[in-house]
Amino acid sequence: MRIDLARALFAALFMSWQAHAAQFVIVNADFPNEGFNDPTPAAPVGGNAGTTLEYGVADFSLALLADALGHDADAARFLKASLNYRNLLDPSTGWIRPRNADGSWYSPFDPAFDETGFQEGNSWQYSWLAPHDTTFYLRDLAGAFHSYYGAERFLVDDAELARARVALLVATRQVIRNALAVLGVSAPDRMDRDTNAQEPS
Repeated sequence: MRIDLARALFAALFMSWQAHAAQFVIVNADFPNEGFNDPTPAAPVGGNAGTTLEYGVADFSLALLADALGHDADAARFLKASLNYRNLLDPSTGWIRPRNADGSWYSPFDPAFDETGFQEGNSWQYSWLAPHDTTFYLRDLAGAFHSYYGAERFLVDDAELARARVALLVATRQVIRNALAVLGVSAPDRMDRDTNAQEPS
């Protein structure tokens, strides 16, 4: 069976626009997709963070299809929409957290045990549902680890604490290495200062 990709893109864009316009709280009036899922009658409190994440994956897929067909404006629009989940990333907890219709955070919030705003899951499970935004995750991880590394000593007198911190260092290195591999970027085994480089005058 042959699929007309142009028609498929048109149908997908039309249905996506309808779904977004009907369900999203608008953050930017120029484009209804930019926001987060509005609370619904079935889930009147806490919004629908899970659906926002799921829409993000679908929007990224639409962006790829539009780009492949030369629809640059649609590709850019849905690439931007695929990042709406960031509106639900609570900087105080580091987890995806539902918002109420007025933009306030849903409370009380427990990422491990409260399923409000999610479907058959919780924030611990859903917060990773942005595989298309690996670079954003890597940037945040590197920034957080850099701050921690600068503030804490790793080789301390307490042997148990030292082992735990070294284990954190090794785990962080592996996560970054794996993520870079997904992106097709090779990471150096080590970084040495170039002793032949001239110092800026």
